[in-house]
Amino acid sequence: SPAQLAGLTPGDTIASVNGLNVEGIRHREIVDIIKASGNVLRLETLYGTSIRKAELEARLQYLKQTLYEKWGEYRSLMVQEQRLVHGLVVKDPSIYDTLESVRSCLYGAGLLPGSLPFGPLLAAPGGPRR
Repeated sequence: SPAQLAGLTPGDTIASVNGLNVEGIRHREIVDIIKASGNVLRLETLYGTSIRKAELEARLQYLKQTLYEKWGEYRSLMVQEQRLVHGLVVKDPSIYDTLESVRSCLYGAGLLPGSLPFGPLLAAPGGPRR
């Protein structure tokens, strides 16, 4: 098709037709503008794959942040559970070893981001571990 010969691919978004911004205009109206353009047609497009990649990257960052927040909640609940079950005031560092083990499993499975700007995920009272 002429569109394919011009380099258009499914998923591309037409941004302008002959310099006219068509963002937010219905498909049918864009088709009419193109048909009325005569022999000269200049389209500016946004590649569908680039748009999708940007959307997915934003979603990934959102999910990483959510996971980090949920991990903090989980860690807090684990400590609280240990306090309730064992009457601990978390002087026993083994709870942190258990949490570290769970974190390692999640990280190894690719469920936790490799480097978060938030610092260590687990820290014993009184400062960072290691």
